[in-house]
Amino acid sequence: MQSIAEELEKLSRLRREGLLSEQEYSEAKRALFTQEKESKAQFAHLIEPVKADASTWGMFIHLSLLCGYVIPIAGWVVPIVLWQWKRHLAPEVEAHGYVVLNWILSTLIYGVAFSMLTFILIGWPLLGLLAVVSFVYPLMGASKASKGKVWGYPGSIQLIQPASEKHV
Repeated sequence: MQSIAEELEKLSRLRREGLLSEQEYSEAKRALFTQEKESKAQFAHLIEPVKADASTWGMFIHLSLLCGYVIPIAGWVVPIVLWQWKRHLAPEVEAHGYVVLNWILSTLIYGVAFSMLTFILIGWPLLGLLAVVSFVYPLMGASKASKGKVWGYPGSIQLIQPASEKHV
């Protein structure tokens, strides 16, 4: 199947060579663009559910961080399992997974550091702050995901990033 640009080039060449009249050229060009719009419209119903699913699964990945408040360790395992299960659905799901994975790793690092600081008392308020943002950030991330946006958690250390798409 040829692209529209190639088809337009053919039509222009035929017009220049006198094989198509100006009216025939205009009609063929209009038909070409109408056909393109119809083919896009024909597949639009397939694309919209995927976008909706990507938003929904992105939201679930963020909200699954809260599972740790019910079952210890589940807040780390469930988001990673959901992400790995649905990561190929859309690039947005992949991006939400990286945001959540980096937050999990960041909270582990912050938690260890703040726990060590409890000996000089500053660690207690920092652990409290970490608990609050660990509850609020997933809610905010889920809210943004439901609207189709990827939101990176402030203070998250970017330890894991997507592999480059470039192949040498």
